[in-house]
Amino acid sequence: MRTRYLAYVGDIAEKRLDWNRLGPIVEKYQTLIAGDVAGATRKLDSTEAFATGVYGDGSTPPGRATIKGFADQRRAFLLGHPDIVKARGRWIGRARRRPEGSCAAAPPASVTGR
Repeated sequence: MRTRYLAYVGDIAEKRLDWNRLGPIVEKYQTLIAGDVAGATRKLDSTEAFATGVYGDGSTPPGRATIKGFADQRRAFLLGHPDIVKARGRWIGRARRRPEGSCAAAPPASVTGR
């Protein structure tokens, strides 16, 4: 059970935290709420902080305090974590040994490489 869970965490990190996939979603929602944030009178942070919260100020690479920086660093950490790497390898091995026609749930395609 733990192995399967860690394999799924690795799959989520690989696919969902990939900025090529996550970035357009973040930008869409940032654009969607930008007007409301600018017009808000009782907000905790400035409109400028909201605007730079995805990529930073542009003068330096996105840091942990930005959404892109967090996603990139978290993805790298998870994909490099020894337990996740090991679990993904084990899960692939189990998936390949599973008899054809088995009712067992198949792992995600990215885990099996199929």
